[in-house]
Amino acid sequence: MRNNNESSNKWLLWSIAFLVLVILGIFGYFLSKEMKQKAEVDQQIQALENQADQIKKENMQLQERISYLGSQNYQKLEAKTNLDLQDPGEKVVVITPGPAQSGDAAGNVSPSSVSSPVVEQIPNWRKWWNYFF
Repeated sequence: MRNNNESSNKWLLWSIAFLVLVILGIFGYFLSKEMKQKAEVDQQIQALENQADQIKKENMQLQERISYLGSQNYQKLEAKTNLDLQDPGEKVVVITPGPAQSGDAAGNVSPSSVSSPVVEQIPNWRKWWNYFF
């Protein structure tokens, strides 16, 4: 009878050990699932924080640009370049490119004083030849 009792105790111990292992396996599975979800959420949080930092930087740059565009210096610059305005007491000098021409103080140029440049007629094939060789 003792042998039979020992065998039923062993069977009971093995059953309990198997049941404990199954329960630990189930807990381990759900724990690993939760840890994986937590890691994904942490990655999303990090990505959103990086995006928020980037947006803050862009916002700061835009605020600086807005303050510059509202400044007196920018308004003066735009008035001078786009509207051709000038400050009081400021003299504007316009320099036009071109050959030096002789004329009177009013800027009148006599036709005899303007010389036309001599343009040499070179055939196209010769221009290409000179360009490459």
